[in-house]
Order: sequence, then structure tokens, then C-alpha cells
Amino acid sequence: MATFRKKLNPFYSERTAYGVKGNRQSIVVTNKPSEIDEKQVLTVSFPSLRADDVIIPGTVRLAFNLALNSGSDAKRTLVNNLERAIVKKISVKLEGQEVMSLEDADVYLCYRDLCMIDKERLNAAYYGIHNDDGGNTAEIRLGAGDTVTAAQPDASIAAAFGSRFAIPLDFQILTDHGPFYPAGLLDNLSFELTFNDYSRVITSTDTTASYKISAISLEYDVVTNPDLAQQKRQQYMNQTVVLLTRVLCHRKIRLNKSAVTWNIDLNITARSLK
Repeated sequence: MATFRKKLNPFYSERTAYGVKGNRQSIVVTNKPSEIDEKQVLTVSFPSLRADDVIIPGTVRLAFNLALNSGSDAKRTLVNNLERAIVKKISVKLEGQEVMSLEDADVYLCYRDLCMIDKERLNAAYYGIHNDDGGNTAEIRLGAGDTVTAAQPDASIAAAFGSRFAIPLDFQILTDHGPFYPAGLLDNLSFELTFNDYSRVITSTDTTASYKISAISLEYDVVTNPDLAQQKRQQYMNQTVVLLTRVLCHRKIRLNKSAVTWNIDLNITARSLK
């Protein structure tokens, strides 16, 4: 087959259309159950959408109201990066069959989020990440006793979000495989989240301090576009592949921080490691 330089390519065009026009709207679906406690498992299932609706990548999250209870510590507050710290285990299923499971999700995802750039952190207040404020924003949002309520931008952020926080549901099919088209899947996508112990989420001198989660809802943005939905439908019919990172907790090793070298033996069957 003959090959041509760029400008002689019969398919060449100096302009490329990247945009898709469609009606975008934010959807909020109340979850059942709408309350959860420590060590309990919450199941989140995606509802049926209209035939021409696709979910915009990176917009799916689980939102909830959070209150702290303490009988003796008025200064109780939350650890930073609540979105990751509050979930102990994540399991993703298709029609009940597990396709991904992440143990110790709080440890792994908090460590991964250390690579977030400053702009990402500044825009993550909804997820419980408060940047360079000494914890003041979280304390205002939760009504702690030693807050500086007049400090800015802490007060404005607290007024905007209040005691409502969110956990991103950032499984790869919802983030980096184009728009998600639930109507094109034969199997229902669901998440199972195991919520963490009180002590892993709350910073307090009161060992009995607890959190209460209520008004849980699934939030996401959709675009209504028949052509885009048809393309995703055909893609799913052609047995599209979803690439994901499998995180395996091989074992836990106690290490001496003062040691010059650490020797770790990995004896697992895997095609690649990173």
C-alpha cells in the first residue's frame, strides 16, 4: 500500500473536531441505605439511564453528610484526605462478579495522592483535602471548638460545602476509558465500600469519638447525545477491553527506619510489577 506525507494524505485535515455538543446535567440519586457506620459495607449500584445518556469521565462520586460525636473533646476533627482515609476496602463488581478488590485502600490511595499537584489539592475541598490551612477549614466545617472562623479562604470553603463530603468512585472504566455508557453493558456495575474504624478517620483525645454518615447519594454528570451513545454501544458490542491496575497486598513487613538497606523478598506470580 502506498504511503504519503501528511499533506498528501487523502484523509488529512488541518482541523480536527474534538467537541461533542449535548445537554449536560448533574444527577443526584439517593442511595439505599442512606446511612452507614464504621466497619459496615455499603453497596452502590448504578441506576438505569436513558438510551442516549453517557456519564462524563471523572464525575462519579459518593456524597454524604458527616457529623462527629465526642463527649469530652470539643476540638475533635478529621484527618486530611478524608476521601481516602474513610474507606478500608473497595470491591468493584459486574453483575455480582468481582472484577477488582483493593484491601487497605486507605493506605494505598492516601500514599498515591501524595503525587497530586497543588492545583488538584486546591480543588479537592469537597473530598476532604484541605491544603496548607493547619486543619482550620475542616474544623469550621465540623464545628470544632478552636476554629478561626474569620480566616479566608477557609470560611468561604466551609460555607460552600458545609459538612457534606464526597468519595470519588474512580475505577478505570469511569475515568480513563472515555464516557461510560451503562445502557450498553449487559451487566450492572456496582461498588462495595467497607468503611474504616473511627480511630482511622478522627483526630481526637477522646478514644470514644465517632462519626455519623447520613444522606448518602450517588452523584455524576451525564451528556445526552444519540451519536455518542451509539458509538459507545457499538464499542461495547465489539467486546471492548477495560485496562486496570491490580493492587495486591502481598504481605506487611515491619521495617527499621534507621536501617541503611531494606531487603524485601517478592515471591509472587505476576507478568509485571510497578
